[in-house]
Amino acid sequence: MRIIGTVALTLALMLAGAATQAEVAVHTKGAVQVVGKVALGPNGKRGFGAFKARARDFNGAFYVSTGADHAEWWVDEHRLDDAKAIAKANCEANDGAGGACVLYAVILPAGNPVGAGQVVRNINGSLSRDLARSSAKGKAGTFGAAAANRVAKYGMSWGQPTREAARKDALLTCLRSIEAGGGADVYSKYVSAATYQRLLSGGRFDCKIVAEWQK
Repeated sequence: MRIIGTVALTLALMLAGAATQAEVAVHTKGAVQVVGKVALGPNGKRGFGAFKARARDFNGAFYVSTGADHAEWWVDEHRLDDAKAIAKANCEANDGAGGACVLYAVILPAGNPVGAGQVVRNINGSLSRDLARSSAKGKAGTFGAAAANRVAKYGMSWGQPTREAARKDALLTCLRSIEAGGGADVYSKYVSAATYQRLLSGGRFDCKIVAEWQK
C-alpha cells in the first residue's frame, strides 16, 4: 500500500497545528490504573502481567471477558479512546463464550512532565520520550516539529532553518513511518476485521502537526 504517493500532495492542507514554543513539555512515564472489579482467571492474570510490563507505553487499555477466562489489551496509542476501542473489539471478537467485555485497567501518562512550556497532549509514550530527546537538538534559532496520526505513527524534525521546513519535514517523516511499517495493511494482522475497517475510516492515517518549537 503506497502512502506517500497518495498523501504527500495534501501536505499543505495538514499544516495547521500547535503554536511554536521555545521548549516542549511531555510526560515520559506511564502508570497502570485498575478501574474494573472483575476477578481475573489464570489467563487474565498472565495477560495483565504483560500489560503492566508495558506501563510506560501510554495510552493503553485492558479488557476482560465476563463469560470466559479471556482478556485483550492494547498499548502505546496516541489517544486512550483508540486503545480502548481496539482492545475491546479484539476481546469481543476472540471471546468465544458470548460474554461481555469490560474495561479492567488503563495506562495513562504519569509523573511530572519533562521540559518547560505547554504539555503536549494526545501523544503516546514512544513519541513523548522521543520528543523529549529530539526537542533538545539543533542550534539556537532553528525550528523543530512533530507530526502524528491516529494509529500511533509519528515523525519528527529538528534543526530546520524555518518553521515551514520543520513542519513539512515532520509530516513527510510521519508518512514514511506509516509506509515503512507496512501501511494500513499491517493492522489487519493484529485486530479483528471490523476493527480494521474502522481504522481505515475517519482519517486515522492522516498525519498532523502535534508540537512545534524554536531553539
